[in-house]
Amino acid sequence: MIMIGFLIILLGAAVTCSAISDSTGDVWHYTYSKTEWTWERYAGEKPNIDITDISYTTAGGKTTVTLTVAGNIVDSQNVYYYIYVVSESLSSFAYYSNDLEYIIDPVSAGSNTGSKAGSSSWSVTFNVDVSNGSYSVYGYALEYTDAYQGTSGEYWGDWAPDTYFPAYDTYYGDTTGGTEGGETGGNETGDTAAGGETGTTEEGSTADETGSTTPHEGTPGFELLLAVFAVTIALMLMKRRR
Repeated sequence: MIMIGFLIILLGAAVTCSAISDSTGDVWHYTYSKTEWTWERYAGEKPNIDITDISYTTAGGKTTVTLTVAGNIVDSQNVYYYIYVVSESLSSFAYYSNDLEYIIDPVSAGSNTGSKAGSSSWSVTFNVDVSNGSYSVYGYALEYTDAYQGTSGEYWGDWAPDTYFPAYDTYYGDTTGGTEGGETGGNETGDTAAGGETGTTEEGSTADETGSTTPHEGTPGFELLLAVFAVTIALMLMKRRR
């Protein structure tokens, strides 16, 4: 009985896991100048910024978010990777570019050096607990032709969930893309490129007017599997005592 009680406690402290899948080949191309700007769906391949998954786990009051791309993370001053964890009362974010990781969360802010290149994933741990479902988790990756200038240029980007694509309402689902509509994207200072209005993501996530989403939960029945495992171990221990 003591063992059963101990395993129930472990079950109550189970890690919360969630994931947001993102299809490949959904990179968008943006060009802008002082007088005009255009969006179009990119017909080529950008595996280093083509996001396939945003997943996160919560344990001990902290949340670790992992952004995964189809190719590998690269070190370049023209490529940026972003992760956001937001609620009505706070916003935590991090970005990585060219061997530098910068993190802001409710408790601390700081930067870390160390290359993430060569791996398909980049993970960041924030001092927030998103297990109660009041938070939105999202990310995006951008590649510029040159260092951001603010007045003209072009970049390629992928957002996950798709509702955070700045021109989601105008273009999402258009297989040919287009050259009008949309909003200004993010820049390397960490400004958000989110802002889609009400809609439903490809994976079924819903978004409100501020662009916040409720992503899919992780493996169905994860807690049930832990319960079955706990009871099985307890029964085995009781049988051995007899």
